[in-house]
Amino acid sequence: MKVFSLFLALTTSVLLYGQAPVQGDELTALLGQLKSSTQIQSLESYIEGSYEARGIKLHYNADTKLVRIELFNKDNPWGANIQQFQGKLPKELTFEDKIVQAKKKIGDGLEVDGEVSTTYFIYKQFELNNFDSYKLSAEYISGRFISLSLILVEGGSGDLMEDGTTNKSTFKGESLLYIVKKSKANLELQKLIELFETYHSFADKTHIIYASNGLEVVTDYSGIVHEVTVFAEGQNTSQGEVTGAFKYPLPYGLKLQDNRDAVTQKLGVPAGSEGSSVFYNYGPSRINIFFGGSKISKLVFTINPDYKAPAPPVKKSPKP
Repeated sequence: MKVFSLFLALTTSVLLYGQAPVQGDELTALLGQLKSSTQIQSLESYIEGSYEARGIKLHYNADTKLVRIELFNKDNPWGANIQQFQGKLPKELTFEDKIVQAKKKIGDGLEVDGEVSTTYFIYKQFELNNFDSYKLSAEYISGRFISLSLILVEGGSGDLMEDGTTNKSTFKGESLLYIVKKSKANLELQKLIELFETYHSFADKTHIIYASNGLEVVTDYSGIVHEVTVFAEGQNTSQGEVTGAFKYPLPYGLKLQDNRDAVTQKLGVPAGSEGSSVFYNYGPSRINIFFGGSKISKLVFTINPDYKAPAPPVKKSPKP
């Protein structure tokens, strides 16, 4: 009986105070990913709806993209029930670090705010990927390290493209989802085309192709976009042209170098598959991801045939 009780106590201790499944610098890589991604789901399972017990809180935007991670030390001013995060912090920081130690680990270029004797912040912006960055913010109260925040800054890395040049446009990868069903003159598509240094390689009443830039747009005869395809290098357009690689932002941190496992990590389990492709539904839009060998060969953004628009609200008759 004593052995069983000891085993139960140890098991409970592991469950309550076990290490987070994602920690350290791996946490920053989650920013910008969808809640359905496998790593975020493993972290959500660990948190189990009680951020206080695990000392970590995740924040999402309306598209369920992870935009902020908060890591807590114990004995902080936000609640007696909040426990210390059990895992490594990014940049080799620890909650035992004094202000001078944290500054050394965060490195040159940091900024500070507040008073050392009361509330004091140390923060710095780091590159997350070719297009986005994140802000790391360490908070101290009376010289004690009490919380660390990681905040997504979309477009914050200067919108660096894969070839190292700067994207001066405000075009975002998620815009590819919203170009479908709009006029080919819509603002988001024009923002993208403005980045190209060459004219289209083919155009007729239903196709606009920029082969060297890895883009093909298909419309109906009235000019409404039905399909947008972005290509990896060396693929073929519908007109048989060999493509260059699309070097601009893709949705939710996707990259043309991603294999199937990387796609699943970023987007979660697909809604379905067709031959060499998988697809994901996002409201009225669908992403079809095709693989050539181990990597993505193209992404095709189309209308989601399974989407049903919500019914308009019923107007209530005024009371007599």
